[in-house]
Amino acid sequence: MKKTIFTSLCAIALLLGMNSCLDSGDDTETIIMTMYNRALHIGSETDPVFSAANAQLNVRESRNDHSVNIFMLARLDNGQNVSFETGYIPLVPTAKIGVYTVSCGTIQQNGHTISSLSGTIDFNNAAEIHYMVDGQYQVFSTSMPYYRFSRMTVESGGSTTFTTDKVALAFEVISTETSKAVLHIYNFALSTSESPAYVVDYEDLDLTLTATGYEMHGHDITPRRFPDYGENSTPDITLKATDVDVIVNAQGQVISGTLVLDDNKTVFISGNMFN
Repeated sequence: MKKTIFTSLCAIALLLGMNSCLDSGDDTETIIMTMYNRALHIGSETDPVFSAANAQLNVRESRNDHSVNIFMLARLDNGQNVSFETGYIPLVPTAKIGVYTVSCGTIQQNGHTISSLSGTIDFNNAAEIHYMVDGQYQVFSTSMPYYRFSRMTVESGGSTTFTTDKVALAFEVISTETSKAVLHIYNFALSTSESPAYVVDYEDLDLTLTATGYEMHGHDITPRRFPDYGENSTPDITLKATDVDVIVNAQGQVISGTLVLDDNKTVFISGNMFN
């Protein structure tokens, strides 16, 4: 198997969220988001390149104007950084409150041609933007992935014993040098009797970038269990997974996976960023 190329453009400073402030004197709000970028060199044998970088969204809102200017940064497999801004483009509302789609035409900046840019922005939660660079690279850029529309199903002995849609899922790239990630499961519970639910982290997963998205795998993983959303946690041997297998689609919007637990339970997880 070819080794995936990992490189970091900046320190990851924000976890599962956005940082915003109002510019003084106008109706523009500036939002800083940490983005996971996966750059795929079309027609090449090289693996996709991972980079993490902050993106800036300048949102302009008034009675006659609802638009955004997006500043993006990513890395290509030849070591080059590509950076650009879209200029103000319309925010097109969807059926969900606070969720918009964006798109724009060809941009020529900083020695690169950006085309076919489109994406979805949820100002409560997340963003996904993808675009072409110089007609040779497809870049998929996703805010640090958090899937609040998720479901978890528990099976034991071939029968479903518990299902909940109150969970949320996320994954985080921990090390770009060793290609490691952690899977976060919020409101984790194996039965209705487990109340309140808790947060579980399955750490040290092997992370691979593919042409179709991300893959995470782990064996004999004892997770850390958080009784709440605070800092304190303890290893929980009762939730040890003999196998963890998770995939994320190309645009980073959809996650699914399976956790095989030590006590003959299998946990199926799935989630979507926007619906």
